[in-house]
Amino acid sequence: MIAAGVDIGAGTSKAVLVDESGRVVAKISQKSGARLDLAGALALAAVLEKAGLSRDDISYIASTGYGRYQLPDRDIQITEVTCHARGASYLFPGTRCLVDIGAQSTRAVRIDDRGKVLRFKM
Repeated sequence: MIAAGVDIGAGTSKAVLVDESGRVVAKISQKSGARLDLAGALALAAVLEKAGLSRDDISYIASTGYGRYQLPDRDIQITEVTCHARGASYLFPGTRCLVDIGAQSTRAVRIDDRGKVLRFKM
């Protein structure tokens, strides 16, 4: 069982494949370009190729970023603020504040001990 995460940003799109144990199978980062509808699909295709997998090997796709609604076969879309909060809390337990500096905007986020967003400013 492989899950995919696709971050379709205004400047860069990233994709990651994770197995059921949470191990990163493959990851990529590439420029988004002007067409965000293509950026997510291209990022997903590139990470699948890097891993030697096909779309049929993916059981779940989550998208985030400025173009998160542009990935047609996603199972869920998650706001950047929520995604970064959960990720920071998972990778760095005890984190209570984070700053996201993106190509289009910057955010400061306060989170609780479970990674839940308490408040943020853009």
